[in-house]
Amino acid sequence: PSHVVILPIYKNDEQRSVVLEYCDQLQKQLKEQTYEGEPIRVIMDDRDIRGGEKKWYHIKRGVPIRVEVGPRDIENGNVFMSRRDTGESNGVSRDEFVTQVGTILTEIQSSLFDQALKLREDNSRTIDTLDEFREYFTPDDKDALEIHGGFASSHFCEDAPEVQKVLGELKVTTRCIPLDQQQEPGTCIFSGKPSTGRAVFGKSY
Repeated sequence: PSHVVILPIYKNDEQRSVVLEYCDQLQKQLKEQTYEGEPIRVIMDDRDIRGGEKKWYHIKRGVPIRVEVGPRDIENGNVFMSRRDTGESNGVSRDEFVTQVGTILTEIQSSLFDQALKLREDNSRTIDTLDEFREYFTPDDKDALEIHGGFASSHFCEDAPEVQKVLGELKVTTRCIPLDQQQEPGTCIFSGKPSTGRAVFGKSY
């Protein structure tokens, strides 16, 4: 996947040649920079399609940095940069952007990781009874599609037949058994048998 996508903006053939030349030089400069010991991966999207469509294409693919370049940016020696993590867009000096692109990518990686971690923590719950487990994964309206993005951490016995029976009824699956969990003796909420650890359960849609 690309780290940076450059989006040329122009209105006529005369502007096109100037903008594409500027973008080509910018692309070469960025490829000389590094992120985590590897060259920055840069693409220039010069397809002849609407700007909004082109921008959305790269948003959907999760490109961390989008850079738009038009005639006014060239006059001022700037680029117009948008970050995936914050959604912020602003004009910055071309030279400053080139030298700072590795640092910006590091910031974006850290920011997105923290956002994902918080989202997971906010939507996770420790559940120690079967009744609570059933309630957690049972939609209010069973006839309507209801998205449930939560995770349940519960004691279980992998070989207990009761586990798969309940999971099948609720359309829940075992998402993972955390590698970093401490050994925690407890009781399997499905079978009542002794358990040495928890698994994370969730629904997929």
